[in-house]
Amino acid sequence: MTVAEFLEWEPDDRSGALWQLLDGEPEMMAPASDRHGSIQSRLGQLIGVHLDTNSTAVVAEVLRRASDGAWPQQPEIIGADGELRFDSIGFAVSLREIYRTSGLM
Repeated sequence: MTVAEFLEWEPDDRSGALWQLLDGEPEMMAPASDRHGSIQSRLGQLIGVHLDTNSTAVVAEVLRRASDGAWPQQPEIIGADGELRFDSIGFAVSLREIYRTSGLM
């Protein structure tokens, strides 16, 4: 299955589970555990404290797979006036909008 086919694919399972494409085959993803949620929340808090107490330039580093599925050697750097794009779903948003309520910009 290609990425394009996967994006159009409707699983027979209606449980609301998330799916990923692995080696050309759809695979149901395991739900996140409570421990995972706690770690993610704590990491968000620590990053927030760091950003509140340090002068930090807002940039995003994005790894995008090439059309052949290969990962790039270096991430794409998006500056504060840049735009985060998900071309496969036709979505784009400026970093300024993402960080609008953060007080960083």
